[in-house]
Amino acid sequence: MLKISALKLCFLFLLLFSQMGYAQEQTIIDRVFLYSGTIITGTIIEMNDEDLIIISHKTEMRISVPIEMVEKYHVGIPLRPIKPNTEFVNREGKTYFFANYGIFGEGSRNLDFGGFINSETRQPWFAEVGGGYQFTQHFGLGASIGRAVYDVDGRMISYPLSLEVRGFFTKHSFAPYYRVKGGRTMRSIFEQAAGQIRDSGKGWYIEPALGLSWNSNENIAFNLELGNYIGTSTFYHFGWWGQLYKDEIQLRRWSLSFGLSVSLNEN
Repeated sequence: MLKISALKLCFLFLLLFSQMGYAQEQTIIDRVFLYSGTIITGTIIEMNDEDLIIISHKTEMRISVPIEMVEKYHVGIPLRPIKPNTEFVNREGKTYFFANYGIFGEGSRNLDFGGFINSETRQPWFAEVGGGYQFTQHFGLGASIGRAVYDVDGRMISYPLSLEVRGFFTKHSFAPYYRVKGGRTMRSIFEQAAGQIRDSGKGWYIEPALGLSWNSNENIAFNLELGNYIGTSTFYHFGWWGQLYKDEIQLRRWSLSFGLSVSLNEN
């Protein structure tokens, strides 16, 4: 008899827990989806042209949401786990860091005394790291430092230091963006094929670019970018009889890069 009573008791407990789970699954709530990707669950009690007011089912607090932040809302659906909204990404108010690697298209260099040389035998490439702050979706400000290697009648190496502005055209996880960077080359080396190394002078460049960014989550993004590099570098060297010569190399090339960016904080 004791064994039968214990089995009945276990059965009653299992039945009770299953009914509790069933009741929880049938709990009806409202859901509010924000453009930032946040989902608020509870009961919507008021909505007008300015605000949507919902009572959270977790904290039972009254939450007022500006209507321009609301992407969509669902009323009277069963409470069950759902996947977070990854269609939209909030990129505003974040500090970002990035690293890019890319290649330059082949091109010619112009000399200040006329003529040009187009004798590249190696693929020119560049790499850069930097960071900044994204104030709004359409405007961010940052800085970067890099290394660029060209093959122009020898090998030219430069270390550009630049400022940049960037912005995103949409809030989607796949978003086209613009980036414009420019600055000075801190140090340049021009090593001719014959082994002569020329001292560096001043240099500057600007590079407008368009790209496509894909966010795997709110803080990590992969970027593909196409740019147009325009710049100059000035070099000085001594001739056979001690004369000082100046060469101004003007570069204009297409660039293609792939990179990773990480955001460290959110609004």
